[in-house]
Amino acid sequence: MLLDGTIYIAFYCGACSKFESFEISLFDLKKDEEFTIESICSDNYITIKTRNFKKFYLSVPCVSCGMRHKYKYSLLDIIKNKPGLFKCRFSKLDILYVGDKEYIENVVKKSAKDLESIIGKLGPEEHIVNPYIMAKTLEKISDIVDKDNLFCDCGGKQIDITMFSDRIELICVKCGSVNIIYAENYEDLKAIINKNLIVLRERSFTCLDSIYYSGRI
Repeated sequence: MLLDGTIYIAFYCGACSKFESFEISLFDLKKDEEFTIESICSDNYITIKTRNFKKFYLSVPCVSCGMRHKYKYSLLDIIKNKPGLFKCRFSKLDILYVGDKEYIENVVKKSAKDLESIIGKLGPEEHIVNPYIMAKTLEKISDIVDKDNLFCDCGGKQIDITMFSDRIELICVKCGSVNIIYAENYEDLKAIINKNLIVLRERSFTCLDSIYYSGRI
């Protein structure tokens, strides 16, 4: 079997606010030495290290928790063309993809398309404070809605969802209660990422953000 020794990688750079993709050759790696890949802005970087060229260890900066995570990808994965999807151990957000060229291109294209879709929902005079945080927050709310776990304790189940540049507003059509979910920074995202239920309080105003939140959410 012919192996060209190429690895394709995409990781999310918080400074650039997007996934960046790279192509490296296994022949560029040296035993027990770290190989560094810098983001386009040079504010973030990942490293790859191998001891025997059978296993590769990647160190990646995490935009979610601020730490660096280490992941393992093997030569067998490369031979089998097995894509690697790696998440933050705490928030479970995707931060690194490893695989063939087509897989990586599709990942980056989908990420860009998702962010463009989010931005397109706002007026031309508005801008999203943090597109990645907004996209992930909307993704989480959508998941909660799909499971029928978004409703108001007045009995209303029709909830209007409106997006602004820094937040998402949930309004009960029946009683008018409001719940605001902020989506400006990673602390805001942490406040909702592990939630599986959102219940608005009847005729009340509540909010969820990184500093303070009230209500049953």
